[in-house]
Amino acid sequence: MSLPTPKFVAAACAAIVAHVALLGLASPAPAAAADAGPYYRVELAQAASDPVLVADGLAWRCEGTSCTAAKSNSRPLTVCVRLQRKAGAIARFESAKGTLEEKELARCNGA
Repeated sequence: MSLPTPKFVAAACAAIVAHVALLGLASPAPAAAADAGPYYRVELAQAASDPVLVADGLAWRCEGTSCTAAKSNSRPLTVCVRLQRKAGAIARFESAKGTLEEKELARCNGA
């Protein structure tokens, strides 16, 4: 039985290191996503009745009229409407994609 050559061992080690490095770059980082902060930021017309509101499965953390939540799979306007049904009129609705314009905000509030 013969031993592997030094060139083979070096090539095998390089392949393993490259593979591990690629796995580290390609794997998702859920902890980093969690640290990114809330996806939605909302100002209610009136203070929230509870510090935590659940609207259609999405948990909102509220302090006075300010509420935040993680990302949902729904469009921002849909998320706004669902929160409005639970918390009342929305004065401002912002997501990581931007702020709802006046016309969209009116639709959110049922106008």
